[in-house]
Amino acid sequence: MLRMEAIKRYYSDVDACLRTCLQRHCQQLVAAPSIDEKIAIGLALDGLLQLFGAVGARRSQIATDEIISLPDMPVIAAAIMPEQGPAALAARARTLLPALSSAILFAPEMPLMALLVEKMPLLEQRHAAGDSTPPRQPARDAALHWSADKPFRFVEGRGILDDDANYLGFLFYVLVDVEISAMEICAYMILDNPDMPAAFMGDMGRQIWDEARHASYIQALYLERGGIIGAFPYTNTVLERFMSADNLLDGLIVQQLLQEANAVETNLNLAAQLQRAAREEEALSFLVINNDEALHARIGNRWLHYLAQRDGLSEEHVFAQMLRLSKKVGMPVFGTGGWRDTLRSDIGFPTWLIEKKKMLLSLT
Repeated sequence: MLRMEAIKRYYSDVDACLRTCLQRHCQQLVAAPSIDEKIAIGLALDGLLQLFGAVGARRSQIATDEIISLPDMPVIAAAIMPEQGPAALAARARTLLPALSSAILFAPEMPLMALLVEKMPLLEQRHAAGDSTPPRQPARDAALHWSADKPFRFVEGRGILDDDANYLGFLFYVLVDVEISAMEICAYMILDNPDMPAAFMGDMGRQIWDEARHASYIQALYLERGGIIGAFPYTNTVLERFMSADNLLDGLIVQQLLQEANAVETNLNLAAQLQRAAREEEALSFLVINNDEALHARIGNRWLHYLAQRDGLSEEHVFAQMLRLSKKVGMPVFGTGGWRDTLRSDIGFPTWLIEKKKMLLSLT
């Protein structure tokens, strides 16, 4: 009969393989020049994320070595020899299935093993290539051009929908400078922080997939409304704000709390304008996007809390960093202040930070 150590070791090998696949996915993403390539790479993460979540959940349920081993029978580390490739690990699962299916005690492993047999070979082609060093600036298609000026303006007394050309410029900015850049930022957070827990990698991978879905919709909307790729410039504004961060804590503050969280407010305003203009499908689509952005803010708060606990950082220290980075990247800590406190709480903002918000707003 199989030993539980063998199963545990196998899942550990799969986890290591999936991490490598995710890293290579991120390398491909930042190195790909075209919008279409980046979107395709982001959307292709769905199968990998499914496996990542399933293996992580099962590993968290398996007890420590001390529990699953007899005192006089040490763990046999080589019970299952580690294999690096997805296809090889799928083959190993295939050989394990008969032994697992013959014992009712191994019933919890069966659905996951069957999933690994089915899905792991699909990762082989995309991730078979060796590692490469990603560029420190993401690639951009030669057909695109850069400008320091955004391709749209918010005009006092007018909505973003009042001028078709201005709205097209806004959509292109959202496509490249918001959604594509957010995919790349999450890729860098994965690549630059390999020692973070698997759950962090899964969260960042999930966000890449979300942003790819958003980018796919925004691109289709932009083209449907007469937009031409390359007609407007990109600015790299969102990307450069993130690149100004010195570490992961700062990066999470800039991207997840200043950019993602504050964007929720903007998206709600846009959806309201679209609804007033009887453009219901667009309005509902931006609300779906907004739901994802709220999740990303919650993810940011979760890992900010993790880093603060891990490194023994006080609330005052974290808040001081938020104020410093807010000034550095030119973004308000709490948007325009139009958020309800309950909404901030719903997306993971701690009570102490909401109290800081009330204090700041009372001073202004």
